[in-house]
Amino acid sequence: QASALNSSALTPCRRPAHGWRGHLLLSGMRRPWGAVASGAAAAVWAVAASLHASGAAAEATGAPNPNLWSAAEVFEMEGKLRQEVADLEAEASWLREPNGRFEWGQTAMMDRNSKLRRQVARTRQEVTWIHRTAAAENHAGAGVPLKGLGVPSDADHGRTLFVAMCAGTSYFDSFCGPFLASFERAYDAAALKHRVVIFTASVDPKMLQAAKSRFAPWVDFEPLPEEAGQDFAVADDNMVCEFEEGKITVCNAVANSVTGRQNKVVRNNVMLPVHIEAYLKRGKATEFCYVVIIDSDTLFVRPLGAFLPDCTAESGWQVDWEVGITVYDPDFHVPWAEDPAEAGRTSGGFSRINAGVVLISLAQPELALFFLHRWAQATSWLQSGGEEGLEEGEPWPDEAKRVWQDWGQTLLREFKGPNQASLALLLCSYETERLPELLGWGSACEACQRGVEVKLKIFPEEAETQLRMRALPARLLNHPESMRDGRFAPDLLVIHLKGMWWRNILPRGLTNLADSFRRSTWNRDSLALHWLLYDTWQLALPPEARHASLKALSPEDGREVSAEDLSKVLNGVSVNTRASRV
Repeated sequence: QASALNSSALTPCRRPAHGWRGHLLLSGMRRPWGAVASGAAAAVWAVAASLHASGAAAEATGAPNPNLWSAAEVFEMEGKLRQEVADLEAEASWLREPNGRFEWGQTAMMDRNSKLRRQVARTRQEVTWIHRTAAAENHAGAGVPLKGLGVPSDADHGRTLFVAMCAGTSYFDSFCGPFLASFERAYDAAALKHRVVIFTASVDPKMLQAAKSRFAPWVDFEPLPEEAGQDFAVADDNMVCEFEEGKITVCNAVANSVTGRQNKVVRNNVMLPVHIEAYLKRGKATEFCYVVIIDSDTLFVRPLGAFLPDCTAESGWQVDWEVGITVYDPDFHVPWAEDPAEAGRTSGGFSRINAGVVLISLAQPELALFFLHRWAQATSWLQSGGEEGLEEGEPWPDEAKRVWQDWGQTLLREFKGPNQASLALLLCSYETERLPELLGWGSACEACQRGVEVKLKIFPEEAETQLRMRALPARLLNHPESMRDGRFAPDLLVIHLKGMWWRNILPRGLTNLADSFRRSTWNRDSLALHWLLYDTWQLALPPEARHASLKALSPEDGREVSAEDLSKVLNGVSVNTRASRV
């Protein structure tokens, strides 16, 4: 079915050969799974075959093809398919209710949920086919007309370049594929207006090609330079891997893999802004209103239009910042703490920064490029204590090194990461004594209330360079925590599947794992969304490109996992276990 869909997409505005599989004839009927009679299904396939045959015969004789769609038919069909997606997702949502209205066995419910997810994935692929054919006729790009297409609220915002990094085949399969599927789900037809650029390293070429084909034309893949990609060749998916005859045989998420992951993250922190700067310098900066730098272990829940308004000449620039970062605030509640300050306030009393989403305005492209460059420099100098030296190869003087070492020790300890620490340093214009008033907790956070003037100049010979930075709510734009009752808030835009808990349970299984901050019941909607998006992504992959993702759980002493062990894990009691990816 998928191959038939892809081949039919070669000719714009032609009915797919498989005849939409009968979804539309049955849409809107509330029925138990399996109630579709085989006779009805056969009738649908017979009609599809007849339509396909008539179209082929018409092409062979040169007669007008009755199988071509008019524009009005395309839009009507898209609307019906979009409603089909909504109906199916509503059914899947109902099955996630902790207390169902009927007595379903757990296995039966999970099986039905899985079938619904696959049906949603196929239907969404059909919607994508319609968008692609419409774009082909209308020359998709910055000026693609969205009128008549199904555009979600807040998706048709200022044209935006979304940038992320994906390294390693296993990681790409578990996180990057669903990340791209989430963008398609959130933005629908408006995805054609924007662009997603993924910097990649050490990804199976077949998997990468499948992603290119599935998410065209709005995604671009940029290979990382060879020297940058070397770091990812072995440490795939943050696991320690064993090799046999030159092939990976098993990868374990054990304690000593964390160091390797931290080293990879540090390199990403420094290099990603550099790669983005180079990409924008290729003439891309003037094509967009904004750049959104986003971690690839995030998922879009809704479009970001509330924070990225239009920037056309008629409306002008309507934001009070050139750089927006995401921070915790007193309205950010988590299920494992009564007081939001337990999760969101640092030990020194500052609002916690999460650098997983950073918004940059391109109103002044040169200013944006300078910020990216200085951010990478500051991250490197903080991490190395000034040892990295200046771009010209000259080392920092000893007195300057001591300053960078002091800043590094203080800020890295306070903000728990080099990217967060460097953003805090830039926010206060290198005057760390101002941080309590700029980034304090609650009402003491001036940057949370308005854009604040920031001076980026650090060398005497540099020209004065100023911009405005604003602290935006992470609970909306970059939610990295468990949620009360596991439910999405109505204004949630992006979730962040951050940390080793998510690495261990995705893409399939191990949902029984729990710790003080994570358990599946606190992440019910996040898990369900990822499963839906993973099925959408897997449908695009040929069988030979699908990555093995079976997981097993065993205590470190090698014995079998008992029911008592699982019960302890579910209740947050420590059990010495390790997760294996085979």
